[in-house]
Amino acid sequence: MYRLFSRVHGGLKPVAVVVKNFIQSAGIAIVSQRASASGGPASGSGASASASASASASAAGGGGSGKGGKAKEVQGNPAFVQALMELLVRSRQLVGEQFSGDSMFQKALKDAFEIFINREIPSSKYTTTDHLATYCDRVLRGVEKLVEDEMEEALQSVVQLFAFVIDKDKFGEIYRNQLARRLLNQTMTSRSAEQSMIGKLKMRCGPQYTSKMEGMVNDLNLASELQKRFEGWTNGEGASAATGMDMEFSTTILTQGWWPTFKEVKLAVPPQMKRCQDVF
Repeated sequence: MYRLFSRVHGGLKPVAVVVKNFIQSAGIAIVSQRASASGGPASGSGASASASASASASAAGGGGSGKGGKAKEVQGNPAFVQALMELLVRSRQLVGEQFSGDSMFQKALKDAFEIFINREIPSSKYTTTDHLATYCDRVLRGVEKLVEDEMEEALQSVVQLFAFVIDKDKFGEIYRNQLARRLLNQTMTSRSAEQSMIGKLKMRCGPQYTSKMEGMVNDLNLASELQKRFEGWTNGEGASAATGMDMEFSTTILTQGWWPTFKEVKLAVPPQMKRCQDVF
């Protein structure tokens, strides 16, 4: 097909426009379905999408049913994100197999995805960026129940979609807040998966983008080592100084510049815990 169009005078450029419009329509159909689920008006520009794209869009409503039969939008909606992932796979296959990966069609794909990935839905609390970042959180907390290979594939797919996001700083902010909670609440399923995802973002956006994320992970590693040293000290040369520690005590030292700012909670520390703090 690619050779056929390339023989026509000016054939590639108008065909690339058709491909862009086709992918864009399929993407808007998916986003519009989410808009409809959140109570917003669905865009008519998705009407020309293919049947397969419409099927993906139907899956993108996500969340359970609310009043009036409308689905309640869930942040990190897996059906919506997976529909975008499937569309990206099909679009890349189209460009690769039918147009030999020609740069003009690669650009058509990129331009189409950038339009609907960054499309705002006024009635929705969440943007596609919110959904992408929170879907990562669901994967890394084990909510999606994926095995290791599936987890790696899902994270790689999210990063490929993330490439089309214009406001990458917003994604980074959401991701860092969620990473902090996973680390501090110990809800992550795999430290290697966390480091793999940070590595993918680093390759995409550079070391400055992920420096705070890496600092947070390093803080947890250092805190674990420090806790072991403290326990060894209280069981050895510091045993006499640790007299009166009649409760299980662990601590995590954090570097202030790495972590998000949380609301300060004033806590009246009981005497037993104050004793542990003094010994530490």
